[in-house]
Amino acid sequence: MCPSLNSSPKHNSIFHFVNFKCDLMVCVIEIEEPTQANVQQQDKSTKNSTTLKPVSAQYPNHLYPEGEVCEYADNNRWRTTNEEKRAMDRLKFDALNDIRKAAEVHRQVRRYVQKEVVKPGITMIDLCEKLENATRTLIEENGLAAGIAFPTGCSLNHVAAHYTPNAGDTTVLKSGDVCKIDFGAHVNGKHNVDHDKSFLLCT
Repeated sequence: MCPSLNSSPKHNSIFHFVNFKCDLMVCVIEIEEPTQANVQQQDKSTKNSTTLKPVSAQYPNHLYPEGEVCEYADNNRWRTTNEEKRAMDRLKFDALNDIRKAAEVHRQVRRYVQKEVVKPGITMIDLCEKLENATRTLIEENGLAAGIAFPTGCSLNHVAAHYTPNAGDTTVLKSGDVCKIDFGAHVNGKHNVDHDKSFLLCT
């Protein structure tokens, strides 16, 4: 289940994400072979295709969605009540906000790829380029300050992970393929702040 992204910033809870760096998410998508009716419907929907807008423009106050907060339990509850600990956590707000920005970029790019990019017949190079260009747009790529965290992985079928197409690779996503997409976005890379998730495509 995707985390809730509607919660407002709560300063006494931000420390729950201090050690958060990567996560794994599996999304299964069934893609039908194109039919004449589907093609016509797709042509009509092309006019309503997603317009990619930088997340900083979507959140003018630069406070990005917090996501799901998991409270400490049992003997660790003191971390939520100790005033010194809470003050230390508030000092990390900027770094945590960078992580949340990268997470929001990742969420929107994943949704865009699932909705408008992935389909049987697309080459793996085209898939990766469209995904990475969307990431660059939403995160407003700026050297080491923001951008893609690493080359996109798009491992097919028996390949478990870390396959990235090179120039000239003509591999095509076919109906019946299982594709593992692994991509990341970073903000202020010099602080090693990034957000990395993977998802599964079943065509």
